[in-house]
Amino acid sequence: MIKSLFMLMLKNPLFVMSLSGTAVFIVYLLTYPLLKRYFSLKWRYRILKIAMLFYLFPFPLYRDKIWGFFRERFSFVREMARQYKFSKINTDYVIVVNSDSIWLSPKVKSIYIAVSLIVLISLFILWKQAAQYRKMKQIHFSELEGSAEEKTQEIFLKKKEMLQIKRKIRFICSEYCESPITIGVRAPIILFPIRDKNNMLDDELCEYLITHELVHIKHYDVLFKLIGLLAAAVHWFNPFVYLLINELSCISEMYCDSVVMEGKGEKERYKYENLLLNFITENSSGDNGEFGMCFVDFKKKAMYKRRILEMKGRKTKKTFLSAVMAVFICMAGVGTVFAYCPPLMINDENGDFLGADEVFVREESEQTEELISDYFAVSDDGTVYDLCNTDENARATCDHDYSISVEVTRHRKDGRGGCTVKIYSGLKCSKCLDVKTSEMLSSHTYTTCPH
Repeated sequence: MIKSLFMLMLKNPLFVMSLSGTAVFIVYLLTYPLLKRYFSLKWRYRILKIAMLFYLFPFPLYRDKIWGFFRERFSFVREMARQYKFSKINTDYVIVVNSDSIWLSPKVKSIYIAVSLIVLISLFILWKQAAQYRKMKQIHFSELEGSAEEKTQEIFLKKKEMLQIKRKIRFICSEYCESPITIGVRAPIILFPIRDKNNMLDDELCEYLITHELVHIKHYDVLFKLIGLLAAAVHWFNPFVYLLINELSCISEMYCDSVVMEGKGEKERYKYENLLLNFITENSSGDNGEFGMCFVDFKKKAMYKRRILEMKGRKTKKTFLSAVMAVFICMAGVGTVFAYCPPLMINDENGDFLGADEVFVREESEQTEELISDYFAVSDDGTVYDLCNTDENARATCDHDYSISVEVTRHRKDGRGGCTVKIYSGLKCSKCLDVKTSEMLSSHTYTTCPH
């Protein structure tokens, strides 16, 4: 039962996307003690973005193209492909297309039903998030008639110029704002507390807070937070995606802190840490909004402890170790992507697809090697071409274009109950079923034909 469920997941590109992103994030969590010591916050932030990329980009659908790219350039990959490639046809996951109908195997049907259900729930979650965003916007902007205080405005313009930010940014001081918050992606807005009502904000601390929010804007942190919410909407069934969003938010805050404190001494760091603690204690009931980036996340007070400890910590730079660990973490996602096995589509010599009765013959034994025919080719994308009884007239009149890379399997019986199976690399014409073979990849002789 568990094996069958796992195989079903590997045939579903959405589940493989979820597994690949989770694999990257789990390796990140397991190696975090080393990452914290040797990796900069910038690189930790990048690894989390890579995990999010695996969650959202359909890499499994491009698996064969990626595999083909490496096959053509590296001999050891070509040898791996030769051993792996279609020695046995799994008839549980096949799509049969005739000229007037499409037939799906029962397990492929279950995949489509599962994906359809997930998509419907994802669309509902996205609709709820959009409604929540509109509500948040109304709450934040209904009373937003404040203006920037002159001195605070000068600090803002100076820091914006220093950070070389060219985008148009609205900077508003509001009595309804308890802690600095950045809202918006295309037209960002910084909401800032009124300094007259907050005696602890001198010019130096005000500069730190404004720099922190401007760094969020420069790094497009609000955009990545929205992308994280999209990942959660798509993979709502995966608990690790919610942990990823939380970690992404925390690391982005820590990264901004590191930029603000870059080049500063212990005295300035101590003052900044106290400011962080004061915001936590004085605004414990605040809410930064799901679609904004806030100086302090009041809902998760444990985050400030990580931020302060990170500022106090010292890192040892080991470039080689960092590079090896980064590759290792990314390979966790790539390896999971290559576990994806798409359903096969099978056609005959004239390009017409075979009927279901011709294709779906169950394997009687796991030891029996099943071949689709005595002479067939398999392309890099998994399409199977039956080359038996090809139309010689069509081949003779065709203006051949040998552009499809294939592996050709030829099965011959020896008349004594045995057989020989030879596999060649080759090219197939994109217009007909003519094939040119080149290098023989393998040859197998059986005293008793198992096919």
